Amino acid sequence: MCIDGRLVAATKLGNVRRGLNVLIFDKESSSAEVNTFDFYSDANASSKLASLLRPIKAQVVVFAVFDDGSARMTQELRKQIQIFGSQNITSLGFRDSWAFIGAKPGMGRIANEKMKRVADSPDAYLGWPGEVSIAGCIPKF
Repeated sequence: MCIDGRLVAATKLGNVRRGLNVLIFDKESSSAEVNTFDFYSDANASSKLASLLRPIKAQVVVFAVFDDGSARMTQELRKQIQIFGSQNITSLGFRDSWAFIGAKPGMGRIANEKMKRVADSPDAYLGWPGEVSIAGCIPKF
């Protein structure tokens, strides 16, 4: 993931791993915080991510799945991610590819989202749906 041409999240930086990678961008300071939540191996990943998202007010949040981001994801967390504008989080399944940029209401409509489901193309990449990518500009708020 890049911000203003600067790489801030990538496997080669060591801050993108298996699971749901979450980048929180603070436009005021131009800082980015990157966290990974491994729903496959961490039974507490849903509650940890929910705790991170609850206090967010004026930041932009980017979500990207690497391998799997849905195992053990609670319905409560899915509803919380919907608040940021996601239309697809409720149907995110095992090993689906999903990327989403969003913000809480009151910051304008900035949601951008793509998903490829394993169920829609089960043999595309030996059981993997293929990658998704999104890009765009985030308006001032």
